[in-house]
Amino acid sequence: MKFPSYRTDLAKQLAEELGLRFYDFREEYMLGFGSAAADIPLAALQYQIERVADRAPVLVHNAESLLSTIGDRQRRVWLGKFLKAKFANWVLLPVYLFGELVDETMGQVVEIDAEGLPSQGLISRLAN
Repeated sequence: MKFPSYRTDLAKQLAEELGLRFYDFREEYMLGFGSAAADIPLAALQYQIERVADRAPVLVHNAESLLSTIGDRQRRVWLGKFLKAKFANWVLLPVYLFGELVDETMGQVVEIDAEGLPSQGLISRLAN
């Protein structure tokens, strides 16, 4: 799912509305690695997504935190493989920063139009 801007509030709301678990990859996985987080291999991202998707449908937020540590070509390859992967349950992956690397030919992609988004309140902006 391509978002026009980084909106944790909408990702959480979307997860709730769709009955998906909200999983923040950066907070729940990467944070524990501290300064070594940039050295986490992409295979770990795939493994974590599979692990949480085995339990329940999930929205995986902040996957781009790890994707930002590699180049565009690697990101494009990983995103293409992700879109073709089969999971035990639904997996929704919001893409905020690298939406230009994802196109509809890769598979199941939904692009959110900025004009259709509700405005973000001040408290939400400060919290994010």
